[in-house]
Amino acid sequence: MVLEGDVALLNVRIFTDDLENALGHHHGVPGLRMRPDPVLDSLFVAYFNEMFTLTLGDSVVPGVIVDSGESDDMWWYLMLFQGWEPINQISFRTDLLYDIFDDQRNIMRILHTATEEYQVYYSVAGAPETHVFKAGE
Repeated sequence: MVLEGDVALLNVRIFTDDLENALGHHHGVPGLRMRPDPVLDSLFVAYFNEMFTLTLGDSVVPGVIVDSGESDDMWWYLMLFQGWEPINQISFRTDLLYDIFDDQRNIMRILHTATEEYQVYYSVAGAPETHVFKAGE
């Protein structure tokens, strides 16, 4: 995730077969296959915003798709979170794929461009945690 000014951009990368499994399970659509499609994008956004929570101040900010595509055996989405003032602190919780894999591990890297601070956060299924990034600490 890159925090720049009043926006946060997150590149989400998931193995294609795992994403198909998660979206199919979550939305009750067995046999779902990823492809460029506005309907599949809407299924991903619904799943993503339920399983990934970004909070600015006291407000949960939903992510919207800026771009997406396939690279090798991965499907990726570039998600935008729009703030209302320069973002210096966020809290987030990522439960992506925890509903499918009880041993899922998620890694979140955050770069705050104004201060050039860089942090890495690690989350595991079975031990959900809300992380806080604050520039200057």
